[in-house]
Amino acid sequence: MKIILWILRSKCALSRYSLDAYAYSLLAMGCLDLKIKSSMQFYDIQAPIALRNSTGGVFSDWNGGCNYESGRILACGDKRIHQEALKILSNFKK
Repeated sequence: MKIILWILRSKCALSRYSLDAYAYSLLAMGCLDLKIKSSMQFYDIQAPIALRNSTGGVFSDWNGGCNYESGRILACGDKRIHQEALKILSNFKK
């Protein structure tokens, strides 16, 4: 997991750990481009999905699908960033 974070951080101008629900608010407001989680519970995902639906962001698992039971979540402000992140994460699939 640490290598994934290191590679993703090397592609970003600024990165932060945690932030939890606050990060989804920043994402919805356009102040944050990307939120990656590796261990979310299914019930924790429901509010961010609703927020995404109302703001037009992109929300998926690390494979680009809707299997949220894995806990591996990728939330992005736009499709271009989402595709770039999926390319990086595709190297680390189980």
